[in-house]
Amino acid sequence: KQKKKNEGTFLGVNYGITYGDIYGNKKQFEKEMLKLFKYLNEQKEFRVKYISTWIEDYKYFKTIKSRYNLKNISLPKIAGLQDLAAHISSCDTLVGEKLHFIVAAASYNVPFVAIAYRAKCLDYLKTIDMENMSLRTDERNLADAVICSLGHCLKNEDKIRKKLQKKNIEAKARIGSAFIGVREMIGSL
Repeated sequence: KQKKKNEGTFLGVNYGITYGDIYGNKKQFEKEMLKLFKYLNEQKEFRVKYISTWIEDYKYFKTIKSRYNLKNISLPKIAGLQDLAAHISSCDTLVGEKLHFIVAAASYNVPFVAIAYRAKCLDYLKTIDMENMSLRTDERNLADAVICSLGHCLKNEDKIRKKLQKKNIEAKARIGSAFIGVREMIGSL
C-alpha cells in the first residue's frame, strides 16, 4: 500500500451490537470502547473511519458518533461487498470486534487488533496463527491495551502483512486440496 507524504495513518474501526453475549460485563466493555473512540477522535495522526459489516451496527455507531461528538471519525455508508473490501483494504491497520470484519481484514492482508467477544473469534485467530493480535472484551483497561496493540501493529505493519499473505496462500492451498479430495471421493461412488 502506497501512502502519500503527510496523509496520516488510515485506521478502520468496527464495533457493534452483541446483545450482551460477550466475555465480561457489557456496560464496562461499552465504557472502554467509548474511551477508545474519544481517544482516536482526538488524535491528529490518525484518519479514522468506522467500517460497518451490518446495518444495525452502522445505526448503533451513528448514534454514538452523534451523542459524543466524534466528528473526526468518518462514517461511510457501505454500498456492498466491493465497497466494504475497498474501505478495509485502504486502511493501514484495523481495530475490530466483529468476526466478519476480522476475517475480511486478514483476507486483505491488513494488520488488525481483534477484540474477541466470544470463543469463535479466538478460534479463528488461532487458525491463522494471529492470537497475539487479540484482546478480549473483558480485558482490564481495554482501551489502553488496544492503543498499545495499535502501536505494535503500526510498527510491524509490513511484517504482519507478509504473515497474513502467507497464511492466505496456505489456506487457499488447503481448500483446493480439500475440493480435489471431495471430487475424487464422489467420482469413486
